[in-house]
Amino acid sequence: MNMRLSEKAIKDLKEIYFKEYGKTISDEEAQDLGERLISLFKIIYRPIPGKDTPSQDSHFSGKP
Repeated sequence: MNMRLSEKAIKDLKEIYFKEYGKTISDEEAQDLGERLISLFKIIYRPIPGKDTPSQDSHFSGKP
C-alpha cells in the first residue's frame, strides 16, 4: 500500500495497542497495522443514503 503514517500516528497506535493488548509493537508493526486499518475503512466506508445522496435502492430513498 505504501502509505506512510506520521511519527505521531505510529506513536499513538503503539500506545493504543499496548493499552488494549499489553504488548509492545515495533514502529514497523504499527505502520503495517495502521495501513491495514486505513485500507479496511476505505473498503467499508460508504456514505449513508439520504435525500442529498442518490440511492439505487428505493427502500432507502423513501420512494415506493
